Amino acid sequence: MPTTVPACTTCGVPTEAPTFAPLACICAACSHRFEVTLPTDGSLRTPVLGLRAILRGGQWRTALVDRASQGTFVVDPCPKCEAPVTIPRATMLALPCTHCGASQSLPIAGHAVDALPSAKMSGQTWGGGVDLTWTPEHRRGRIDQASPCPTCGAALPAFEGKGQCGHCGTSILALTACGQRVLPGVRVEGFDEGRATNRWLPLDEAIADWARRSALVSHSRGTTGRLFLGCGALGALFMLAGCGFFVLSPPLIERYGPGGLIATFFCVGAIPLVGFLAMVVWAVRRHAQKRKELGV
Repeated sequence: MPTTVPACTTCGVPTEAPTFAPLACICAACSHRFEVTLPTDGSLRTPVLGLRAILRGGQWRTALVDRASQGTFVVDPCPKCEAPVTIPRATMLALPCTHCGASQSLPIAGHAVDALPSAKMSGQTWGGGVDLTWTPEHRRGRIDQASPCPTCGAALPAFEGKGQCGHCGTSILALTACGQRVLPGVRVEGFDEGRATNRWLPLDEAIADWARRSALVSHSRGTTGRLFLGCGALGALFMLAGCGFFVLSPPLIERYGPGGLIATFFCVGAIPLVGFLAMVVWAVRRHAQKRKELGV
């Protein structure tokens, strides 16, 4: 995308600088100091996060929610701890002129796009498991022109900030950067409990979708833990029943013969089996109810 920064205020010649001057940043989580160099063409930056950032997923969700409400500007993940580094949207960027060397200041909110990391979620659930990837994908258009709704395709009038499609009701955030209107969003791809999915979501909805599916995976893990406890209780019951069976086996053989002994053995074995099947049905129904509550 061609640069849309204004010409130099000193010599009047359009600058050809590919990046702004380095911006000094401080991580609020670990106090690490570093510099970030932002491109002048407003290109989308999608950092790949590691395990430390996954553990700080709550911080990233908070930062993106705040960004969606026109709060701070998300610069980058911290090079040391990978926490989101944010700065006020009124921060000014220095743009050096490649011809005369003079520098002018430009607001970061109008000439750069926030960093939006990609994310991946894999986990087992009682509905078949999820394996999804969230990849940033922004929609761009002219500030002064209508653009199609990314959900239903209906025309959206020119706006900035938060808006809503009058046709389908989708909540949409519109940013202005580098002379363009940017609709931040995420492409969600993968498998959702046996169903293939490939859809684009606005940033607000993508954040909510991530939170709902995280809650679903966590809920399934809790259900599995309870199931293991139940299996332990059934195992203890089976051992107790087995001890009783061996104690009672001589009189059973004497009274009912080998056939009665075999029938009693299968009845004793059926007790934990029926209990286990009942717990599995309970886990599946509980998962379906939770999925319905979350609306996923």
